[in-house]
Order: sequence, then C-alpha cells, then structure tokens
Amino acid sequence: MRDRRGSVTLLVALAGTVVFGFGAISVDAGRAYVSRQHLVNLADAAAMAGVRELPESPQDAVTRARESLAANGHDPALAEITVLPPGNVLRVTVQQALAFGFGAVLGRSGGIMQAVSEAESFTVGRAQGAQPFGVETQPFRFGESYVIKLGGKGDDDLRPQRGNFRALALGGRGASNFRRNIMHGYAGFISAGQTVFSEPGKMKGPTQDGIEYRLAQAPHETF
Repeated sequence: MRDRRGSVTLLVALAGTVVFGFGAISVDAGRAYVSRQHLVNLADAAAMAGVRELPESPQDAVTRARESLAANGHDPALAEITVLPPGNVLRVTVQQALAFGFGAVLGRSGGIMQAVSEAESFTVGRAQGAQPFGVETQPFRFGESYVIKLGGKGDDDLRPQRGNFRALALGGRGASNFRRNIMHGYAGFISAGQTVFSEPGKMKGPTQDGIEYRLAQAPHETF
C-alpha cells in the first residue's frame, strides 16, 4: 500500500509539472503574439508615414517614420529605417524586448521580438477598387483629418456646388451602386486623367451603410 501511494504521489507531481509547463507556454505564447502584432502595426504605420516623402526627400521619409514611431509610443532608437534602391522603398525594422513570465521557470526568461515592414512609392497608371469620393486636390499629410464627403454634421461651412457633395458615380448612378462601391470598392478601373461624373444628392443613408460595413470588417482595429 505504501508503494502504491508513493507511485500515485509521484505521478500526480509529474502531471502537475507537465500541466504547469503547458500553461506557462500558453500564457507566454499569447503575450508574444499580442506583442508581435503591436510591432507589426507600428512598423506598418511608420513605413506608410515615411514613404509619402519618396523619392523626392529620403531624409524627410526617415524623419516622418521616426515621428510616427514616437507618436505611437515606440522609441525610434529601437528601430532601423532604411531607404532601399532605387530610392522609392522604405523599410522599417522595429524591435522590442519581451520578458516571459511563467516561461522563466522552464529556463526561458525572454527574447527579442522583431517586425519588418516595407512600403513602396510609385506612380499609378490605373487602379481598381476606388472609393466613390471626390476629394479636393490639396497637399496631404499622413495622420491629418480631411473631409472626403459633404453633407454631414460639422461641415455646414463647406458649401456643396449645385448639389455636388463630393460623391462620385463610378460605374453608374444610384444609391445601391454608390453603397456597393463604398462597401467593396469600384470593380472597374480608374485611369490617370480619366473624367468621372458626380453622384448628385447627399447619399446619407448609403454612405453610412457602406462605411459601417467596412469598419465592421476590421472589428479589432481603431479608427
């Protein structure tokens, strides 16, 4: 009986160690995944912020990328930002130390997380999936807010011209077509220099439906 009790105690102790080990791996793996995704988002945002300055100003591209990292709470000193040949590609590499909580018991105290993002600046001859909004030509800056369509609250001082609320009739007119273009993007191609017609009216309902649909496709993102 004593031998049997001793065997049971030993088996329970071993099983507890195994269960604890799997629990430690699960917790630390979850933390590593969240941290990795955060780094990816940081790198993507920085690359997009900087590439807008290429190819005209490589130094400004690096500066904008560093500003983006700092604005999002990441030390720019922990990032490597490089303009790649022929001068229209920006690569952002970010790193962050990750300390394991339970994994230290198993001999793994931590590690280094890394994410790399590249953004390319190029001239578009034609594009598919355009949104049906006619934004006024102006200097655009990453991170700034712009009015893409009139007719909502707070833009009363921006007067529409003859019923034009900056909505575009891509592939035809009508509320259903306008809503579909917002939800899925215009299925046809838009070419540089092409003339498109405006969609008359505020299109308040279709605009709200389309935007809400697009936001719902990324429930974990912030806008």
